[in-house]
Amino acid sequence: MSTESNTKIVKSTGWNVLGLLLPLLMALTCTPFLLDSLGVIRFGILSIFWAIIGYLSIFDLGVSRSLAKLVSESLSLGRIDESKQLVVTGLAVLLFIGFVISILLGTSAGIITSKILRIQPDIEYEIKVSIIILSFGVPSALLTTGIRGALEGYRRFAIAAFIRSIVGASCFLAPMIAILFKEGLIFMTGAMVIARLATAAVSLLIIIKVATLGKTFSMSKAALRQILNFGSWIAVSNFIGPFMEYMDRVFIAMSLSVSSVAFYAVPFDIVTRTRFLPGALMGVLFPELSSDLKVKPFRAEELCRKAIKYIFLAMFPIVIVFIFFADIGLTLWLGAEFANNSFVIMKLL
Repeated sequence: MSTESNTKIVKSTGWNVLGLLLPLLMALTCTPFLLDSLGVIRFGILSIFWAIIGYLSIFDLGVSRSLAKLVSESLSLGRIDESKQLVVTGLAVLLFIGFVISILLGTSAGIITSKILRIQPDIEYEIKVSIIILSFGVPSALLTTGIRGALEGYRRFAIAAFIRSIVGASCFLAPMIAILFKEGLIFMTGAMVIARLATAAVSLLIIIKVATLGKTFSMSKAALRQILNFGSWIAVSNFIGPFMEYMDRVFIAMSLSVSSVAFYAVPFDIVTRTRFLPGALMGVLFPELSSDLKVKPFRAEELCRKAIKYIFLAMFPIVIVFIFFADIGLTLWLGAEFANNSFVIMKLL
């Protein structure tokens, strides 16, 4: 593998690391203030809202990952027009799915509040309205995910990382800004949705410029078949992965209490956000491997071996720190009372 190629991968991985670090820093900075402002119960609900947005990837039918792979392959084979049709078709599919989910989520707000989360009556209205507001952000969330996948296919990792960082940081920063005007979940959720809509609008303008999309490019049946054929098996992992990652919060709220969600969600979010290192690397390697498997299979094999080695070397020290210093870190960050309910969870995770 050439030095130039190695340098390109390292540089692109660096951009991805920066894109994933900002949300982590926002989580570390904003969580104590949000917890203090909302209280344990409302913060637990906010963490479930974050989970709902994160779980939306199961409904994209693998389109975002398909775009990263198929666009990369098309460009490597010189099929420029095909790559444009893939982008337009994929984003149109995601918008359609997003609107359907938005309607279902909004109309189910009452059932979610009273039957699933079993919210106490004094805050039931606030939570119901917040869920309805959250539903308006679903199409933009799915659209932004698809655009990021397309940008990775075009090897525009710096731009994709920038969008990822803004989306992740807005989950924490938007509620913090809302606190300056009025406390409560309704205003915080509205701020998050506005941030999502603004990010989606900017992202759409970026992909139009990067892919040089014009009025002549529209949806293609052939592109749709390609996306769905590849995306079908990705959709399976998209369902299982986020389900295991996020739905435990809903189960905790149903079986224990909403306040228990906060004690679980905070260490969970911190531990899982350390995956920014392997996530940054794999975000770069996925389109690279998709391209190399077509024309340079031996290089793809070498990339896989090196990736496994470097991921292990990067993650092992982080795991050791969490195991031995979870109680001290949580106490300094959120106080002894919160740490006593959470440090064992962090060690296990």
